[in-house]
Amino acid sequence: MIADLAVLAAPGTARLGEAPRVVALGGSAPAVHFTDLLEGTVFRLDGDEASAALEFPGETASAIIPLDDGRTVIALHRSLAVLGTDGDVERRIELDLPAGTRLSDATAGPSGHLWLGVVPAGDDPAPGQLLRLGDDGVRVAREGLGFSNGIGFTADGSRLLHIDSTPGIVWSIPHDPATGELGEPERLYVHDEVGALDGLCLDEHDRVYVAVFGGGEVLCLDGGAVAARILVPALRVSSCVLDGRSLYITTARVDAPEEELAEFPLSGSLFRFELDASNGPVWEGHLS
Repeated sequence: MIADLAVLAAPGTARLGEAPRVVALGGSAPAVHFTDLLEGTVFRLDGDEASAALEFPGETASAIIPLDDGRTVIALHRSLAVLGTDGDVERRIELDLPAGTRLSDATAGPSGHLWLGVVPAGDDPAPGQLLRLGDDGVRVAREGLGFSNGIGFTADGSRLLHIDSTPGIVWSIPHDPATGELGEPERLYVHDEVGALDGLCLDEHDRVYVAVFGGGEVLCLDGGAVAARILVPALRVSSCVLDGRSLYITTARVDAPEEELAEFPLSGSLFRFELDASNGPVWEGHLS
């Protein structure tokens, strides 16, 4: 089993770094973007520095989703901000989420649907869900979840990978890439180690990279088995994305005690690790 160390890509102090994605915002060239979920800020990686590209005061910003017409969607607390090709907010899509929930990880699938994780939030939290949004409306694809987290698809679109962090399960679900319909979920991996499973991404060989929040690592799953561990100089590892062969990894400082921050002062920064494989297809959503 391989255990290697990720390196610093850009220093930062994100309370909850999240949602890394390679997108082109405002007509710029495609670049790695990510968020500070709790601050509602979207950052852009430029060289070895990250700078704020967008801010949504008073909101959470949990996901960045490219659309097939050059626009981009930002998942906010309980709504979606649709950015035009100039990078400005074109419109907001308000979602009728259950009380006691907010949006979490989200992505687009091969059918053009947006897949939106919904997680417990607030003083009276409710069970999580997985929503499917498209021209055919909003559908609850999965419900009764503990904490809906990472979402991704295999290269041929035949499987949806979905994390429920509360039981620590990576689910593998049959998926029709033409219609977005799901089959019966199957357990791919059950986590019984330190930390909680968080965001994920897949490479061209359908290996699944899973961030372990509190575990200080990204697991590489191959066929459901841990094939490699990528160690990160921060315990609160939240998500990851592949840009070619470069795996970019977000981390957090939220709720970290002083002793942890003293040992891991780069918590809240963006990290990078070079793989022997490239990213799989980049799916784009469709909104009319």
